[in-house]
Amino acid sequence: MNAKGICMRAFEQFRLKSCIDFKPRDSEDNYISVQKSSGCWSYIGQSGFGDGQPLSLGPGCDTTSITEHEFLHALGFYHEQSRHDRDDYVTINITNIKEGRLHNFAKLSENRSSTQGVSYDYYSVMHYSQYAFTNGNGRTIITKDPEFQNVIGQRLEMSSSDVLKLNRLYHCMCGQPSLNTRIVGGEDAPAGSWPWQASLHVSSSFPSHFCGGSLINNEWVMSAAHCFQSNIPGLTVYLGRQSQELSNPNEVSRSVSQIIRHPDYNSIPNNNDIALLKLSSPVTFTSYIRPVCLAASGSTFFSGIDSWITGWGTIGSGLALPSPKNLQEVEVPVVGNRQCNCDYGVGAITDNMICAGFTDGGKDSCQGDSGGPMVSKEGSRWVQSGIVSFGRGCALPNLPGVYARVSQYQDWINGHISSDQPGFVNFTSSGTNSDLNVTCPGLSPLPVATATPTTPAPGTTTIPTAIGYFMHASTASGMEGDSIWMQTMRMSPSRTCHVQCLQFYYYHSGSPSDQLNIWIREFQDQWDSTGKLRLMGQITGSPTSHWQLHHVPLNASKTFQVEFQAQKGAGNSSGGFSIDDINLSETECPHVTWQMNDIEQVLSTSPYLTFLYSPKQYSSEGYAYQVVPVLFRTYIGLFVRLVSGENDDQLEWPCAWKQVTFQLLDQNPNIQLQMTKQRSFVNDANETDSDGTYYWGNPRQNGVVVTGENNETYFANSLYGIRYFASLSSMRERDFLKGGNVVFHIDFQG
Repeated sequence: MNAKGICMRAFEQFRLKSCIDFKPRDSEDNYISVQKSSGCWSYIGQSGFGDGQPLSLGPGCDTTSITEHEFLHALGFYHEQSRHDRDDYVTINITNIKEGRLHNFAKLSENRSSTQGVSYDYYSVMHYSQYAFTNGNGRTIITKDPEFQNVIGQRLEMSSSDVLKLNRLYHCMCGQPSLNTRIVGGEDAPAGSWPWQASLHVSSSFPSHFCGGSLINNEWVMSAAHCFQSNIPGLTVYLGRQSQELSNPNEVSRSVSQIIRHPDYNSIPNNNDIALLKLSSPVTFTSYIRPVCLAASGSTFFSGIDSWITGWGTIGSGLALPSPKNLQEVEVPVVGNRQCNCDYGVGAITDNMICAGFTDGGKDSCQGDSGGPMVSKEGSRWVQSGIVSFGRGCALPNLPGVYARVSQYQDWINGHISSDQPGFVNFTSSGTNSDLNVTCPGLSPLPVATATPTTPAPGTTTIPTAIGYFMHASTASGMEGDSIWMQTMRMSPSRTCHVQCLQFYYYHSGSPSDQLNIWIREFQDQWDSTGKLRLMGQITGSPTSHWQLHHVPLNASKTFQVEFQAQKGAGNSSGGFSIDDINLSETECPHVTWQMNDIEQVLSTSPYLTFLYSPKQYSSEGYAYQVVPVLFRTYIGLFVRLVSGENDDQLEWPCAWKQVTFQLLDQNPNIQLQMTKQRSFVNDANETDSDGTYYWGNPRQNGVVVTGENNETYFANSLYGIRYFASLSSMRERDFLKGGNVVFHIDFQG
């Protein structure tokens, strides 16, 4: 029971930190068969077992870190200390390895190492501990840097490097701009909205933009072949650029070491208009520099599919982009190839092309946009369907823009990029393609075809996570009832369960009557710019002396954004509401959050064996319980106990087979980089304390009378939990201790 619950928690971490998802097997030929055999083990990658690839979580393996470790093996990860470059970081003491276990320490070749271009990581959950498989004569692994000797073999969670490697291996990072808020069109594109956009310049007395491109991994840019019809000396690629005239603080530049034009490109009729540029050195991904996903072979883009085009080209035939020449964006629908052939003349548009534009014209790509991307949104990811290629004029009626169809070139692209290949995503249109009904002189009629939606393979679902930073709303001035509104980026739910958790820290320095209201605004579709507001939570009361962690459960089913409303109340205020470290994810919020402020002082001044009691909590099934931290001067124990509640006469007793999880929160501002310490157990209905009293029986029959908040009396059972959960020294590691405070999460689940 505990192992199953741990697996579910591990799957939540994979969903939260990557695009990997797990689902129960239906009829797939390749699947993971989780077993409770002897030991903790898994094969590496898809191993071709006909009856499922076995993965064992035997006795003692039911922790989140070990579960993540074994599933990472199944996903293709080797041990960290088996990397080809391990000798630069650790020494393997062969003489101390247990007989028959030497193969566990074998070093891999460079081709087999699952490094994904990420540096050696002592914190990796895939790293053995210093005494792994020892024969009793001492350490088997010695770190070259002594500072990390006690770090290796950590059993918290996947490290940030593990997450980065996983996302690179499965191309989870492509097509997800953290700053994109596109719902309806504009002209100037906000900075960071299209982080794959590249600007190509040539050296001259006055270097200038001449073509666009798109970043497809950390060292390759894709553009149009017609931009490079001759050798171009001094070619420079700019990434993270917003303006061609103003400063660009988020920009990096690279020279180009190789230009690969498609060998079958021809200028008439611009067939195979695609080129690859290899950068002089890799770039580091930021919020302003990220790769785009590419449409995989077989992708379908039916007529009317919304697409976005970006670039710094002219804004009309012969009409230059005005100063300061900010990156432009325009939204246009796909025009089917049959219609496009009718517009340009039958035979002008090949299967290697895709068209987009309005029948009435008015919006289009233009000169200078060549080589840039045309993208559409698939779930939460942006997928590049086309490369700006050619057109007749710009934005003229019945003459859509023509683009190289990216999905035709997956094999060609992968043939030139052997490592860290771009992320190809299958874009599937639903319904019927109206273009199949188009006819014109010379165009052969075709039968109407309906697309059959496909089910994404396991490991391809993208889980969007929004991460924000500091906001402040002052209530020191103004009239009672005045409001200040602050909003997050927009997010499209990708899970069918429609569960989200908003997590943030707040500091209240205003009046006790001030209010912080938390709303969500849901948008019906891409044309809805107003949306519908729903109140999800409220914070009010006395000002705080410390930053407070807060969670708000959400249930959005459509594209939405979170909005904070700080409302001035009666009375004087010298401050307001500050909000920081905002995280929005598609996971359940924790049941109980316990924040302990000034923990070092509290531990040092509290008597040994100090008991703290939470308010009464209720599980999802209605069982009442309390969380009880116990202070032992240098460490903390965490316990729970059942207490009498309002549902006792309707519940099944004893309360059995419930999983309790304690977590010491890693307070890294980015929830995807957190490495939380956690322990879980499943209760046994037959367990008794030293007096023979059942821990999980009905408190009204087994418990003793206690007095709680507001002098409420109720019955309480004995404590059950983990005496040595976290030491003060362990709290000082990573970001467990922040501003002198620690945070515990507790879940009680059936």
